[in-house]
Order: sequence, then structure tokens, then C-alpha cells
Amino acid sequence: MPERKLFPGSAQIIDLARARAVRAQIRRPRHHGARSPRWVLVLGLLIGLAGGIFLTRLLTGSELTQYRDGSLLASGPLARVLNEQLVGHASDKAAIRVSATYRARAGNYCRQFSIAGTQSLSGLACRNGSRWQLQTLLSGVNAPSPLELNKYISGPALTAVAETQLRSHDWQ
Repeated sequence: MPERKLFPGSAQIIDLARARAVRAQIRRPRHHGARSPRWVLVLGLLIGLAGGIFLTRLLTGSELTQYRDGSLLASGPLARVLNEQLVGHASDKAAIRVSATYRARAGNYCRQFSIAGTQSLSGLACRNGSRWQLQTLLSGVNAPSPLELNKYISGPALTAVAETQLRSHDWQ
């Protein structure tokens, strides 16, 4: 067998697995902490969720009416005022005021109200089960006309004593 000559330092031994790992590290730098795309995505989702919850809570209950089963019903602050406020007992800063309570032709009760604001409204709502159904809703400060009221009510406005008793019995 012929003799081989060895030349020291002429060949370099390369660990391919290590070279691949180093190359992968160079191509894909590590992301640490808040700069990680995963953290940015999670943070964005949390901010969106919190904003959605905040807006939902802000808007829920602030609408004055809702349309349900073919009827316009009092909702939110308007429903609360119609249920609780006695005629003449609104604070000076109240945006919604009840001006009269009547017995309806059907035997239930109706309340005349006005809403102050950028667009003033006035109307008549009658109790229908446990809800207040709007019979009239007019833009402006004009109250429903006597002819309009006569379609729904029978007799004069109720006294403060009768109104207090009705409120304590949930308008029944």
C-alpha cells in the first residue's frame, strides 16, 4: 500500500448540524418580551375585547326606545322614568319628565312625557303588560293634541295620590 502523506492543517472538519443551527439563528433572530409577534397579537386582542365590553356597557340601557314584535317600546332611561317618576317630582336637571297619567280606554294606564335635549321629543306611552308601549312620539316641544290623547285615554288625569298607589302596585 502506498504511503500517504498527511499535511497538517490542510483539511477543515465541519460539523454540519452545528452549522445549520447557527445559520437558522442568523436567519430568524429571537424575539424577546413585548416585541414578540405573539405578544403583539395577544395585546391587540385584549385591547379590542376591553374596548368592546366598554362600548357595550356604555351603550346598553342608553337607548330610549326599542322596536319589538311590531311595537315601539320604552327602554332604558325612558322606561325607568315612566315606571318611577311621579308627575311634578322630577329634578330641575331631569331630561325626561312625566307631565300626566291617565286611565286608558282598555283599562291600563298611559303617561304623557317630554324629553329635553338636542332634539326635544314628547309623547304618550301606555302600559302593556310589564312594558310601556309608545302610542305617540312627536318631535319638538309640542305635547300630543287632545284629539290624539282621546284615542287612548278615558277621563281626566289621575291625582298624585292615585298615581302613587299605582306606582307602588307596579301600575296594575
